Amino acid sequence: MSDDLNPPTRKAGVRKSAPVGEALFGERDEVLFEQLRRLQADFEEGVARPVETGPTGLGRFLKARVGPENFALPILRVRRLVRNPEVMPLPGAPPHLLGMINLRGDLVTVYDLPALFGYPRSTLPVEELVVLAGPTFDAAVAVDATHGLVELDEGGMGKPPATLPSSVRALVRGTLPHGDVLFLFPDVDSLFVQLDARG
Repeated sequence: MSDDLNPPTRKAGVRKSAPVGEALFGERDEVLFEQLRRLQADFEEGVARPVETGPTGLGRFLKARVGPENFALPILRVRRLVRNPEVMPLPGAPPHLLGMINLRGDLVTVYDLPALFGYPRSTLPVEELVVLAGPTFDAAVAVDATHGLVELDEGGMGKPPATLPSSVRALVRGTLPHGDVLFLFPDVDSLFVQLDARG
């Protein structure tokens, strides 16, 4: 079972696909779906709470696990969540490229985020994809799990620890402890530069 919030507004595949906060969810994700639905409604009504970037500004993030790390993905860059997708493999593709998915007629390239970060490659079938909005195209990235939304103060970010693999540190803006979890903030634009360069 899946729910669509809005029809696509531009091409995906390697182009934009859907409004901010749009997601596909299974029944077990009703709470997260409702949170994103409300966020989308806020944007449509023009009364969404602005996401501040100052030292005291809270931002909203999707919690995603990649290998042993916990990432905070900015919700304004999340187009969709896709559970149990049907990924079409591409013969001869490099290890980080898992294939393509069809999202209501639009083809979106699927990248293996664990492999890009130097962790063991995901295996098919992939269970979870996050479709991220890039400057010129959308990309679906495989993650090990998502765990709902969290509000974090980016003003408290620290530098990535030296213990992180260099492949991870190169794509991380900073880190922030929250409870007993250390969240990593990816540099989404730098990630898309790598995706574009690698093909």
